[in-house]
Amino acid sequence: MDQAELAYLSACSTAFSGIFHANESIHLASVFQMVGFRHVVGSLWPLDDATAAAVAREFYRGLPGPDADDAARVLHRVMRDLRRTHPDRPDLWAALVHHGP
Repeated sequence: MDQAELAYLSACSTAFSGIFHANESIHLASVFQMVGFRHVVGSLWPLDDATAAAVAREFYRGLPGPDADDAARVLHRVMRDLRRTHPDRPDLWAALVHHGP
């Protein structure tokens, strides 16, 4: 895991710890960080498949190189563009979050 750089978890609720453990910070995305991934993208709630695929495509297209140091900026840009297109649908543009430096 010494070269673990980026985990993109587009499955449903990968960055959500649940309502029964709301005071705990352990969820699938945080586990990926604990095992060595520097950058992790996870979702707070389920996204529809078409949106999730489009966001992932734009996210990977926006990464400048093999390292993921710009992952947070790229995700922000993709979410901002989605918000601009669908300002009344935060369920689409607020679900994905970046964990990392």
